[in-house]
Amino acid sequence: MCKKHSSVFASLTPCKRIRCDKCIRHLLESMYRHGFESVASCCGHGIYPMTIVCRSKTGGDRYYEVLSGKVITRTRNFYKKDMAGNYFIPESLGRKDDI
Repeated sequence: MCKKHSSVFASLTPCKRIRCDKCIRHLLESMYRHGFESVASCCGHGIYPMTIVCRSKTGGDRYYEVLSGKVITRTRNFYKKDMAGNYFIPESLGRKDDI
């Protein structure tokens, strides 16, 4: 687990980099090498579960959270903010009362 706001750049290719949490940088780089391109990610910072959102390869703008397997119907703004200012993906929690 990393500290909140300790982001770094993950190098997916020599020309493509993404900002991500330091503690999951190598995971995202490895996933990219195996055909998974994340569009959003967060380690959870010890508050929420780790989340990695990828675009479906079956066509269209379909997204899913890799670790929970939940489909996300939004095409942007994947994360919501809780009362304490922490971001999370409601679908990864499986409870509607967290929104």
